Amino acid sequence: MTWTPRVASTLKAATVHHTAGSNSYAAADVPGILRGIYRYHAVTLGWGDIGYNALVDKYGRIWEGRAGGLAQPVVGAHAGGFNTYTFGVSMLGNYDVVPTTPAMINSVSSIIGWKLGLHNVDPYGSAVLTSGGTNKYAAGTAVRLPAIFAHRDTKSTACPGKYGVAKMGEIRARAFGYDMAESYVRALYQDMMGRGADATGLRNWTTLLSGEPVAARSRRASRTARNTAGW
Repeated sequence: MTWTPRVASTLKAATVHHTAGSNSYAAADVPGILRGIYRYHAVTLGWGDIGYNALVDKYGRIWEGRAGGLAQPVVGAHAGGFNTYTFGVSMLGNYDVVPTTPAMINSVSSIIGWKLGLHNVDPYGSAVLTSGGTNKYAAGTAVRLPAIFAHRDTKSTACPGKYGVAKMGEIRARAFGYDMAESYVRALYQDMMGRGADATGLRNWTTLLSGEPVAARSRRASRTARNTAGW
């Protein structure tokens, strides 16, 4: 891959998508599905890489999409006209035809809560984004959107499906809970131990305090995901 990631100055919001593909996949099928998405986005559409910043399968596993580091505000290609300053998370499957799974929603919420927390964005807040041009908002239009919004909020599309849209309130609530728990853990480390939180301790204590099973928060870093998928 010769494409060079673009990094925005900050992050203002997160966008929830679905891939609109099959829902009948097994856990072992996911790397192959990701390879297919990569080829379609990077080669067929010419986007250079997967358009989404992260993808979540129905088992609750999180996979990095667009390369460049999950901790950076890498500009994706997931919400045409609203890619800059947003973090795109896509649920693997078609959630206009079947309900989402609890594990999936837990993981979508947690990675969004974590990502927004890095940039001090309130999951219940809002952001003003300038449209680059969609079939819903003309280029140059300033649009106020929830800090966590569905793709269909910026474009005439069903994405992330009626069952995905029905979970937006829960995603915001869970993301807020994760964000608050992480802030509390950071403060405790500083107050009680006189140092910042290490990555493992921060992740595990935040997970426990936010009420999620640790396994549900298994993240696939860029190298792990890409090696598994054979990229």
